[in-house]
Amino acid sequence: MIFENTISRGSIAVMEKMTAFTEERHKVLANNIANIDVVGYKMQDIAADKFANVLYSAAQTRKTRGTSASLQLKHNRNFSYNTRGHLQVKRIEMKNENILFHDNNNRFIEKEFVKMSKNSGKHRMVTEMLRQQYGLLQAAISGRV
Repeated sequence: MIFENTISRGSIAVMEKMTAFTEERHKVLANNIANIDVVGYKMQDIAADKFANVLYSAAQTRKTRGTSASLQLKHNRNFSYNTRGHLQVKRIEMKNENILFHDNNNRFIEKEFVKMSKNSGKHRMVTEMLRQQYGLLQAAISGRV
């Protein structure tokens, strides 16, 4: 119980939510690249800015309730959590910002690779921060601090 409270109440909870989001977004972006030549396929994405707003709002709410409060993300039409606590995201179809090809596909591979690269960078940064936090917890538990 004490370890669960430690992990779910600090910055670790925010980083875990961000990690889950970047994993889900990576799946969507990879799916776009995999289906680049499929006739009629429409590029999809996840509302990253809306997730950032929900995460920020949850962090601010937790801040006003005190450090002992847990991080509660509000469900909305774009994001929710299933019964096991896994992030569920709604995929949204990308607007036709590019040429609509004769096969009714709105592909733009360069933009997809840029999005994937940025998303991967965020994921690496957050997982590295998580690794450091868990390393500090491990050091504190073993008495090396």
